[in-house]
Amino acid sequence: RVNADKSQFTGVGSVKFTGTMYWGDVSVWFNTGETGSPGSLSFPSATARQKDRSTRFVHRSNWIHSNVFQSQLYASFNRIGLDYMEPAFDIRSVSDVDVFSVSYALRFKPGESYQIRFRTGYDHSNIISTDFNLGNVNRYYVQTNGLFAISQRVNLYPSLRFDSYSEFDHAVSYGFGANLDIIKDKLYVLANINKNYAPPTLNDLYWPGFGNPDLKPETAIKSDVGVRFVSRNLTYDVSLFSSSTDNGILWWPDSNGKYSPNNVNEITSRGISTAMESNFDIGVISTTMSSSLTWLNAQYRQRIQDGSLEGNRVVYSPAFRSGNEVRFQTKSVGVSMNHHYTSSRPVNDDNSIILPSVHLFDATAFYATKISNFNLRIAMSVQNMTNEFYQLIYGYPMPGRSWNFSLRFSF
Repeated sequence: RVNADKSQFTGVGSVKFTGTMYWGDVSVWFNTGETGSPGSLSFPSATARQKDRSTRFVHRSNWIHSNVFQSQLYASFNRIGLDYMEPAFDIRSVSDVDVFSVSYALRFKPGESYQIRFRTGYDHSNIISTDFNLGNVNRYYVQTNGLFAISQRVNLYPSLRFDSYSEFDHAVSYGFGANLDIIKDKLYVLANINKNYAPPTLNDLYWPGFGNPDLKPETAIKSDVGVRFVSRNLTYDVSLFSSSTDNGILWWPDSNGKYSPNNVNEITSRGISTAMESNFDIGVISTTMSSSLTWLNAQYRQRIQDGSLEGNRVVYSPAFRSGNEVRFQTKSVGVSMNHHYTSSRPVNDDNSIILPSVHLFDATAFYATKISNFNLRIAMSVQNMTNEFYQLIYGYPMPGRSWNFSLRFSF
C-alpha cells in the first residue's frame, strides 16, 4: 500500500521500592512516531501524514495499614501531541493535550469471606488545537465493589459507580456477579449483569460547526451466564450473553442535510461463545492448544424514526468469529501459530453491501537467553502469511503479508 509506512520510538524508565508495609514506583514513558495515512480505495492519499508524540509520568504508592486495611495512591500526568497534515487538501491540524489524573483506593478485608473496595478519582484535561480549544475538562468518579463468600461454594460480586462530567450528564453504572462452585474446583456456573456507559468523544461534542454538547452517554445493559470446566490439563468455557444499548450516538443528517451526532441508536445483541485451552508437556517442550468460537446476532431495535431498519444486522458485526493457536515452548525457544476467522458482515444499514469472510494465519518464533546479568530476547513474527486481501472497514484495505523483528535487552 502506498503511504502506509510507520516509524516509532518508545522508551520507558522506572524506579521501584519494596518494603514490608509499603511499596511504590515511579515510571516515565516517552514515545514519538510518524505514520502515513493511505486513505481509502475511493479517496487514496499519497501525502497525508500523522505525527504523534507523548510523555507520561506515573506514580503509585501502596500501604498495608493493618491486616484489615490496605490502600493505594495513583497519580499520572500525560502530555500528548497529535499532528495531521494533508498537503493535497491544505490541512494542517495540530493538537496538544494535557491530562492530570489522581485516585485513591481503599480495601477493607476483615476476613476471607468478604471484602469491600472503594476508589475515588479526579481527572483534569486541557486541549489546545487548531480545530478547537477546550480547557478545564473535569471528571470525578467514585466506585465501590465487593466480594461476599456466602458459603464455600457461592461467591457474590456487587459493584456501583458514579461519574460526574463537566461536559455532559452524570452517569451511574452497576454490576452484579455470582460464581457457583458446583463440583469443587472442577465445574463452575458464572453469571453477570452490568449497566455500562460510553461517554461521547471530543469530536462528538465539539467538532467545529457540527458537534452536539447536549449528548448523553451511551448506556448498555449486558448480561451473561456460563459454565466453566477445569481439569489438570484442560479448561473449557461456554457462555450465553445479551446486551441492549440505548442513547447510542449516531451522526445523523437534519432536514437541511447537515450531519451532527444525536442519541438515536438502539441495538439488541445476543450470542454464545466457547473457549478451550489445553496444556501438556512433550518431553522438555511445553505445548499449549487453544480455540475459541463466538456466534453473534446484533440487530437494530431502532435506527431511524420510521422503523424501516428494525431487525437489520448492525454494520460490521460478523455472525461468527473464531481463533485457534498452537504454541510450543522450551525455556529459551518458542514457536506459535495462529488462525483467525471472521465471517461476512454488512457495511451499510440496509445490509445491501457485504464484506466477505476472511481467514488469517500468523506465526511467531523467539529465542531468549541470559548473558551475565543481562536478558536478551529475539523474536520474529509474520502476520497474514497467505497475503490475504481484506478490509475491516469498507474501502480501507488492511496490510498484506508483513514481517516484524524485535530485540529486547533488559537488566
